[in-house]
Amino acid sequence: MNLTEKGWYKQHLEYRKGLYGKGILHTGRHHDMSLYSLLQPTGILYGTPVAPENLDIYDFDSISDGDKLKILNTESLINTCLLFNESNIKNEDDYVRTIDKATKYIISFYSGIFPHLKVRDRTLWGAEKLTEVVAEEAISKRIYSKLPGSNEFWSHFFYSSLIFLDIYLFGQWINLKSEKIVTDYFRQEKEDLRFTVLKIMLAAASANYIIEKEERVFLDQFLKVAEFSKSTEKSALALMSDGISIDEIELPQNNSWLLKKFFLELAILTVWADSRVDEFEETFLENLSNHLGFVHDDVVKSKIAVEGFIISNWEEMEGLHNTKNPEKMKKDYLGKILSVTQRNESKLREKLKGNEPMTRLINKYQSEEINPEDSKRLRDFLIDCVQQLPAFRSILLPHALFTLPVLFRLIPQSN
Repeated sequence: MNLTEKGWYKQHLEYRKGLYGKGILHTGRHHDMSLYSLLQPTGILYGTPVAPENLDIYDFDSISDGDKLKILNTESLINTCLLFNESNIKNEDDYVRTIDKATKYIISFYSGIFPHLKVRDRTLWGAEKLTEVVAEEAISKRIYSKLPGSNEFWSHFFYSSLIFLDIYLFGQWINLKSEKIVTDYFRQEKEDLRFTVLKIMLAAASANYIIEKEERVFLDQFLKVAEFSKSTEKSALALMSDGISIDEIELPQNNSWLLKKFFLELAILTVWADSRVDEFEETFLENLSNHLGFVHDDVVKSKIAVEGFIISNWEEMEGLHNTKNPEKMKKDYLGKILSVTQRNESKLREKLKGNEPMTRLINKYQSEEINPEDSKRLRDFLIDCVQQLPAFRSILLPHALFTLPVLFRLIPQSN
């Protein structure tokens, strides 16, 4: 499928309609948590778009960052619509109708929230365009209208992560009946959410009472892509001069779990922008977590989510290459994973004992060399055991890091 040619959106819809019953959506859970588990591995929350497993029809290694973002945004909007209509999807026909409905929602959302991106619904000759064509043009306009150059890492990073706020607002948009939608409210909400993001990053950057050079670059690059109104930009510049504390950050009234999770993980990324995370920044993250209504374990889970994503996609995270030692990062990360597996030792033992063939294979591995096929089976099984722990169910762990010797350090022995 060629994302640079017209008609890509219609082709993608047909592909998605063929995935009914393939377990793409994590149904039966809260919408926010389900959407997080779909978004987190894609990098949308972290400004670095990467390919999820269900999009292997695209060669993500060869397409541009803009096209990556375009297709991940499309996927996220469709998934949001499916999740919010989950109770109405009883069969394949309902599923297909919901995807078609998503196209209409996408058109109304972008024309309402981004009026400068509104797409004509008729050709120059007056013929009515197909809804798929209008949606395709609207999505492409949104992605490419202000897309920074690929060599501007942090600008591109923030531009990509702000797409997440579009997805969040889209969920609110489709969750209201059309007659109740107040377009001006959503436009202001878009601005307010972006301003809250800046406040959180500014508070995180000054957590140790010093805004490091790397963090200042962070903040300046965000301003470049935030597209604030003149009054909001003036307020933003004043805050960057005066600073802000956690208590001064007013959270949006409709701050869902997903939105709060985004705020927390963006703060973690911000304190990660310099060479090390000191005790002041650790304290800041705990205090911010409390302010957001989270507990200590939520901070740990979010650190694991962010660090695991960075480790998995280190080559794409070039903005961190000058401040982070990847080997030390991996060591510290595995220490966090180990602390979780140790607290869940009984759950892991139960999983191991419940699979006799794998228990025998574990014993064999510990006493002799096993063939490559058995090594793969054993590694896949142990990774799944760790991945299914409650702390890790909503995130994608960096599987490449988990060799068999590493896994045997992380799990309790069967005897």
